Amino acid sequence: MRLINTSTLLFEEFIGRNIPEYAILSHTWDVDELSFKDMGDPEYIKKKKKGHLKIRWTCDIAWESQIAYAWIDTCCIDKSSSAELTEAINSMYRWYERARICYVYLSDLPPSAPLDAALKHCRWFTRGWTLQELVAPKSIHFFGQDWNYVGSKYDLTSQLEAITGIDRGILQHESSLRTVVVSKKMSWAAHRETTRIEDTAYCLLGIFNVNMPLLYGEEEKAFQRLQEEIIKSTNDPTIFAWTIPRTINSSQHPDDKVYSSILAGSPDAFSNIEHDSGPVYPPRELSVTNKRVKGQVSILIAQVRGNPKHRYILPLHNYNSSYQEVGVLLKKIDIDEFVREDPYTLVAYTKRAYATPQEIYILIDLPHVPNPFTEYEFIKRKKSSVLQTRLPPEMKIKYEDVEPKSQYDVEERLFISSRFPSLDTCMLSLGVDAGFGFKAECTFIAVRWPGVAIQYGLVHDELFRSELDDLRQKIGTRTYSDTRTMRYLELEGIRKSSSVAIGIPFGNASVLISVKPTWAVYDENVSIYPFWRMNFSFEVMAAEQVPQIPAGEWDTRDISELGIQPSDQQSR
Repeated sequence: MRLINTSTLLFEEFIGRNIPEYAILSHTWDVDELSFKDMGDPEYIKKKKKGHLKIRWTCDIAWESQIAYAWIDTCCIDKSSSAELTEAINSMYRWYERARICYVYLSDLPPSAPLDAALKHCRWFTRGWTLQELVAPKSIHFFGQDWNYVGSKYDLTSQLEAITGIDRGILQHESSLRTVVVSKKMSWAAHRETTRIEDTAYCLLGIFNVNMPLLYGEEEKAFQRLQEEIIKSTNDPTIFAWTIPRTINSSQHPDDKVYSSILAGSPDAFSNIEHDSGPVYPPRELSVTNKRVKGQVSILIAQVRGNPKHRYILPLHNYNSSYQEVGVLLKKIDIDEFVREDPYTLVAYTKRAYATPQEIYILIDLPHVPNPFTEYEFIKRKKSSVLQTRLPPEMKIKYEDVEPKSQYDVEERLFISSRFPSLDTCMLSLGVDAGFGFKAECTFIAVRWPGVAIQYGLVHDELFRSELDDLRQKIGTRTYSDTRTMRYLELEGIRKSSSVAIGIPFGNASVLISVKPTWAVYDENVSIYPFWRMNFSFEVMAAEQVPQIPAGEWDTRDISELGIQPSDQQSR
């Protein structure tokens, strides 16, 4: 660490932990600042009077306080050395934290100005780098334009808290910075400015206790890298608790769906977020893979904003002002893969939302607003082969019994094929409120559905409950192939049927549930390829009116034995 001797104004070098007590300066840069190179030229020092006076005053005040050394960012870093600059920026929070005292020079605070009215307008509160310079030091003395003493950090805590939004406990070092959620720390940095775009991220390294190399020239990419480093160091989901303002050009039409990266474009996106946090479905783990965030998350399935469709929600560990839990709306685009939808809002949900613990991936590599991705094309291409289900409003899906959950899209009510069609067996648990307080339940099973060789059937839950539970576990873990599934069904006496009749125990009536398939459906809103659509229906009728229900055997022969060409079986 390079320090200035407050008596001689000469540099002295210190290495490792052998660093003496020192004062440190926090200020906003002006045109006449002295650089490391300038300090070696006495004639040049005389030309830059403002910069020289700033150094002189800092050293004089420190010397009077019996502090032998001082550190000033303008001249104590050799910025011509990229290695030294990287080390300095990655170490700067600790340098401010370890200083005996920090002097804050407010160059635009006149000595005669009323402090309560003028302090909040100082430029120092608008700069990115000064955030860590306020938080890190335990002892700070503020000075005005003429180096007149204004007050200490302790004296001014109430004003500083009101101006910056930083809690009193953090300012006075009564609370650890580690106890503050990521979204709140980001909100402190919102609307602060830096000369270099990359410094928007680099000035926050200490606040989040992370390190990363400096790549000047990467511009906004630096803030993405910062978020990736934060994700690697914490499982705090509030890093996704951001929104962006809706503008006239945000969408072509109010009903257009807008998708974005799961990562924010800048700290400004956190400026309007409430930060009352609680332990709501905390993820077990967050990490960053190639262009995606990976998480062990209890993803939620719930209805939002009165929409009848069930949606996927990533819980954020946060509450809004109405004490409702909030999360990020997600769109499923592939097996276990999601993209953020509607970056303009965080959605509220109830505790009754169904949570499915699973490993998911959320895309990073999407355009940031103001150029949101509004096209469906990338989603439709991901869902190259699907099995869609259509149900009447009275028929409900029991989501906890859907298998495999990773392949089912609850919003679109469809299964997405994997890269191994022989493992694409699916199960859907259905229920109908038949009246008299009775709910008729059955299970839909389909195999070989990524193509024309589909086989399917409806099964009476009460008659085969244990067998279905066992099969559901096998399909959920993808340990049964299509052929093995059908052999299991044959062995357990579960025959193939497109209808099932379920008797109502409180009367001479039954519920007849049926499914009718449609092949080669073309719907560009779902997929760019043809797909199966399974149309479910039900009817309550007198028991004697229930028709004879035909049942067949499951055909366990190999695809090639059925005379079907491989090209007729869709694969990804």
